[in-house]
Amino acid sequence: MENDIFARVTNILVEVIGVDRELVREEANVRTELELDSLSMLQLLTSLEDEFEETIDDSHIYNLRTVGDIAQYIQRIKTESVDRV
Repeated sequence: MENDIFARVTNILVEVIGVDRELVREEANVRTELELDSLSMLQLLTSLEDEFEETIDDSHIYNLRTVGDIAQYIQRIKTESVDRV
């Protein structure tokens, strides 16, 4: 996984959502360990779309369990959008 994407996701979780930076790890579960509720997940979704300039299907973001899953998903959609050009 690209470290830049993970770092940017981490920054969003810390600065926008208010998660303690020490809790953010690739394997951290966003619901049980980071305690993101549905409103926080929606806020995360819109922040990710703004940060990465991609449209993210909200049904996908709710199926991602860990911070690493989110970063990998962003990497995949970024790669797919480059391949479409």
